Amino acid sequence: MKKTTRLVVLASATILTASLVWVTSAGRSGANDGQETLDGIAYLTAQQTMAEYEQEATKWTFAPMRPQPKKTYADTLSDGKQAMYQKGTARIDASFDWWCSWARMLVEAQTPADHDTALPHVLSVHQTPFYAEGLVPQDRPVFDHDVVTPAQAGDYSGVKATVTQNCA
Repeated sequence: MKKTTRLVVLASATILTASLVWVTSAGRSGANDGQETLDGIAYLTAQQTMAEYEQEATKWTFAPMRPQPKKTYADTLSDGKQAMYQKGTARIDASFDWWCSWARMLVEAQTPADHDTALPHVLSVHQTPFYAEGLVPQDRPVFDHDVVTPAQAGDYSGVKATVTQNCA
């Protein structure tokens, strides 16, 4: 039996930032690499998820003066059971944090150079695991409509709303 909850924060678009999964012992099996599986889907402990995040974050160059945030994942749930995270959750989180760093730089730009440096990164969101895997397919057009397309036209209100409501 598995129980899934997704953290979804609404801004101008729906943002999926993490998929937290907890399972009972039924149907769970350990893999040789320390991962647990349920119905063929790999799950990681909080410690393994943090390691996945750290590894993924090294692949992204965060905006200047906006370093990679200190990410944490809960070890246990409120009922005391071990928290498990679907493998890949941290890839999504790291790329979202990367996008947030550039989006924040864009909306807080003090100089034209800051703006010109940040904008291409913000507009490259389609190449991130956050967009490709983290957003459910029906929310991608909403994100594009509310955030990406206006930003391409010089309107950063959708970017600002997303940063304000979803970025740490």
